[in-house]
Amino acid sequence: FVNIPYETGLGLKYRQAIENLQKSELLKGVRLLAPQPSPKIFGYRASFKLAVRAKQGVLQIGLFKPGTHQVVDMNSCPLHVPVLRRLLKGLQALLSDLVSQGAVSAWDEQTEQGDLRYVVARASHLTGEIQLVFVVQDESKKEVYKTIVRELKKQDLTINSAFLNINPEGGNAIFSRNFMKLSGQEQVRVALNNMNLSASPSSFLQVNPWQASLLYGRIAALAGTEGR
Repeated sequence: FVNIPYETGLGLKYRQAIENLQKSELLKGVRLLAPQPSPKIFGYRASFKLAVRAKQGVLQIGLFKPGTHQVVDMNSCPLHVPVLRRLLKGLQALLSDLVSQGAVSAWDEQTEQGDLRYVVARASHLTGEIQLVFVVQDESKKEVYKTIVRELKKQDLTINSAFLNINPEGGNAIFSRNFMKLSGQEQVRVALNNMNLSASPSSFLQVNPWQASLLYGRIAALAGTEGR
């Protein structure tokens, strides 16, 4: 949807959602409201979950090409909030150096070998604080990842909390239940619609905090509880 006008994409997504709900017979007796546009078209996405792989010895961090496990390398994404774009740039450089030195290896799905499988980050859109998670095969390189966090902090990035997630299993699940704190706090602070929330690495939050605030406010208004 990025390459078409925002209003067109919003209309398409709205109609698709309505069609899916109708197929599930969830709209009987329901009054539909028009979709509310996002306050931000770009620079709104406050989290990412990116695969880490290597191709011919070159590190790749990005998303899977649809229908495959081929990583589309991402140096920057216009949808991410600026602090996450800076974080990704720093991670790319640090991890590329470590891979070339043999200190860290990217996960290989064919051989089921390697250390680092995914990097996951969430940013507080109002404070710039970052929660960073490295999804790894085991904890043997824990000190290496602590060093990465320290180096990122030197780049004027506020890493509020950092974790390893130990996931030795196959399959498509990114996280296991096993989180190990590397540094900082257990949670990151996020403010939405005048509510102060604390999010752990496994917490779900809407990726667009500006739109989420409007969503919660709209629900409160419709329920007659606005301001309570």
